[in-house]
Amino acid sequence: FGDGGTLFTVPVGLTIGRRVLLEGSNTSFVPYVMPTMVPTFGHGNSNVDFDLGVGVDVRLSRSLDVRVSGALGSAARRGIGVGLAYVN
Repeated sequence: FGDGGTLFTVPVGLTIGRRVLLEGSNTSFVPYVMPTMVPTFGHGNSNVDFDLGVGVDVRLSRSLDVRVSGALGSAARRGIGVGLAYVN
């Protein structure tokens, strides 16, 4: 929209992970991977990139999770995320 060209992306992925319980503890974690196909359309041509997301969700208690994830792939879509989740 506007003077420049417009790109349209449709990321399609599948997240695969498994909860691991630590024996004798309330702590558990879920490591996961998310392979993603990213078709890009615009400027009269199209392209398909492949990215990979990795992360872990750590449950510290019944109400508090720490989440850390990263995106690997093309430079425009690399990143790291850290979050806290509180469930009341």
